[in-house]
Amino acid sequence: MMEKFEEIMRNMQRISPEEREKILEEEGRKCICGECPVYNACAKNAHEGFFCAWGKSFVCITSEEEEKCICPDCPVMADWGMKHIYHCTRGEERAQWFDQQIRK
Repeated sequence: MMEKFEEIMRNMQRISPEEREKILEEEGRKCICGECPVYNACAKNAHEGFFCAWGKSFVCITSEEEEKCICPDCPVMADWGMKHIYHCTRGEERAQWFDQQIRK
């Protein structure tokens, strides 16, 4: 059975870049990264966020704070069937999903 996230990624490849951008904008409005205890002034000033879609923080957020993660509470995770967390330190869902597939 295809997992929800994998199905969404396949569907995203079939639509136009404009449609993808619109979907990402809609989901981005639901993003709670800015409410997370690990989200700091550096990340805000660097305009970082929506880590599950855009990838990890490169200099602002460190893995030492992962225990404060609120990813599981994010509505985007439920909408997209995401299973991974720590997106701000470990990378976007797609990258973590791909890494998991390689390790199988």
